[in-house]
Amino acid sequence: MEFVNFRLLRKSKNIDFLFPEWQKGETVAFLSPHDDDVLLGAGYLLKATVENNGNPFLLIFCSGDAGYSFPEEKDTITQRRRQEAIQAYGMLGVKEENIHYFNIPDFSLMPHINRNLHQEKGLFEEQVRIFREQKVSRVVFSSGFFEHWDHTAVFNMGIYTSPHAGDPVLADIGEPFAAKSHYIYSVWADFE
Repeated sequence: MEFVNFRLLRKSKNIDFLFPEWQKGETVAFLSPHDDDVLLGAGYLLKATVENNGNPFLLIFCSGDAGYSFPEEKDTITQRRRQEAIQAYGMLGVKEENIHYFNIPDFSLMPHINRNLHQEKGLFEEQVRIFREQKVSRVVFSSGFFEHWDHTAVFNMGIYTSPHAGDPVLADIGEPFAAKSHYIYSVWADFE
């Protein structure tokens, strides 16, 4: 496996090239707006994490309920997508117990990024708790480019929520644990 830094025009076979000071056993959080986005945008990095004795932990935010192409799929699409995702991520070495689903309906994620959402909790505290519990050392999340509203929401979660896992706030949801680095992936790209 080879890693390329297009900005510096350099390449390396060592994961330290992308994850400086990499240590075996590190947990890398992959934030996925929908169940297939990490596969499409960061699958190579996820595979590299596994191959370098890392622990990938996936956070899948949306349920996939709008991903049906035919009306007769409407009632079964969520379960089918989940089964396919578990199978696909498993082929890359991700354990099913390392996949966390928030189950927010598609095209509805943005309001949920806050700590409080009117009378209910947003996703802020749950993500901070997971990052602290799992001792996440690297965070990989989708681009903020307006590819899709849910992708932009996950970008905001990556830049806004993730750093707070290391801050001395919300002390009742775990001991602070700061990520060493954050990375952004694109799901859709023009190859021209």
